Amino acid sequence: MSDLASILISERIIYLGMALASDDETRQSFSSGMNVTQLMIAQLLCLEYEDDEAPITIYINSSGSTDVNSNAIGHENEAFAIYDTMRYIKAPVNTFCVGMAMGTATMLLAAGQLGKRASLPNASIILNQPYNYVAGSSTEINIQVEQLLISRSIMHEILSIHIGKSLQQIRSDCNRIHHLTPYQAVQYGIIDSVIAGP
Repeated sequence: MSDLASILISERIIYLGMALASDDETRQSFSSGMNVTQLMIAQLLCLEYEDDEAPITIYINSSGSTDVNSNAIGHENEAFAIYDTMRYIKAPVNTFCVGMAMGTATMLLAAGQLGKRASLPNASIILNQPYNYVAGSSTEINIQVEQLLISRSIMHEILSIHIGKSLQQIRSDCNRIHHLTPYQAVQYGIIDSVIAGP
């Protein structure tokens, strides 16, 4: 796998092929001990250092910070860290959906370089709001709920910026799981094109 990873990086390709879980489970996938967020940020910064003008392409097949049933398995901060790095570096970042983009992964898909956000024709692109399991004392629950509302607000603002729709519509559309075909995602403004092959 290290050879494959080296080949992808040499072509300025980053592959997000798992959920953005923030616990140690994702570390098992990488001999370096990095989780997927740490690895992606490191790759973006490395490619920026090599050439801050050449495009970087992120291929996305991820349920974001939830699993496919919208159960929380990570924190939105994982996606926000990747998003902020995408916006921080000078190199243009193109995004491409292969398989699925859901929740915060859809946010990252939409945040790609305008005109360079694409999908394969049979991918699934899903809008939903952040979820989390809250537990503990009433004070701890209040703190967790407050943080969840902050994360939801940030995510909606980012989507609004990159999709070009009002916050009110984004909030409404994310209130329930909203499945889009790639062609519907083009109309919605999440991506710019559907690549059907040669």
